[in-house]
Amino acid sequence: MSCSPPAAALSRRAAPLGPMPNEDIDVSNVERLKKYRSFDRYRRRAEREARDAHWWRTYWEHFGEESDPKDKVDIGLPPPNVCRTKQLLERKQALWELRASVEEERAARLRTASIPVEAVRAEWERTCGPYHKQRLAEYYGLYRDLFHGATFVPRVPLHVAYAIGEDDLVPVYYGNEVTPTEAAQPPEVTYEADEGSMWTLLLTNLDGHLLEPDAEYVHWLVYQLAQRTFHTFDFYKKHQDAMTPAGLAFFQCRWDDSVTHIFHQLLDMREPVFEFVRPPPYHPKQKSFPHRQPLRYLDRYRVGQEPTYGIY
Repeated sequence: MSCSPPAAALSRRAAPLGPMPNEDIDVSNVERLKKYRSFDRYRRRAEREARDAHWWRTYWEHFGEESDPKDKVDIGLPPPNVCRTKQLLERKQALWELRASVEEERAARLRTASIPVEAVRAEWERTCGPYHKQRLAEYYGLYRDLFHGATFVPRVPLHVAYAIGEDDLVPVYYGNEVTPTEAAQPPEVTYEADEGSMWTLLLTNLDGHLLEPDAEYVHWLVYQLAQRTFHTFDFYKKHQDAMTPAGLAFFQCRWDDSVTHIFHQLLDMREPVFEFVRPPPYHPKQKSFPHRQPLRYLDRYRVGQEPTYGIY
């Protein structure tokens, strides 16, 4: 019979490196504390505190992933030269004209004022729209898969739509869903360009290659081409001195019955079946002393299949 001696560990809490947050506030008498009286004062104070340097680390500094600037190479068009002073003067002029208009004031008071949707969209495309599109493309991982991490701001509005019948159109925005039946015919693509400038249009399929997981199928490039293996990154790397990404529109496609017809009737082949390969479950680094953890905590790191729960 053998026994193990008891073990103990002594830990000491180190003193903070500086004053703790709100340490200078006397909370013994809450009524005597200075009130902000308005949200604007509170917001300005909070923004000033956020800009000041502190000795402690924030939540994002603890858990946020530090991105390497080399992974975010901007390969797009340069931003337009906009005079901030002129822009502010134009906004003030527009506000002054609205306030001076008796008709606009009456429409706003009676809640009958209307704003053209086309004008709102045009203003959005001209100001913050390109940056919103960039954030959506980053969210869907397009820059990662197309350009290996390089990014660009789509500053040229690209309007893409598929014709359904004679009167209906299915627009392509930034991640909306378009069925294979709706996308069977070539789309209508419009954009604004200077006279004499040269442009390249590309429609590629990121997830549809049957043999190579990292390859693409290009549907057309400038004009209609047969499907072939394609890599956007290699194509851009070869011609990067002569072209710059400027516009972006993308959609998601879900299977429908027309896919079976294409494979069986046109391609004369069996329809492929795609299966999702689920990644292994993530577990943080195992702790030597998992304090206040359940007994099943050890099952996460067990090599075999025998569970820990119930054997003790």
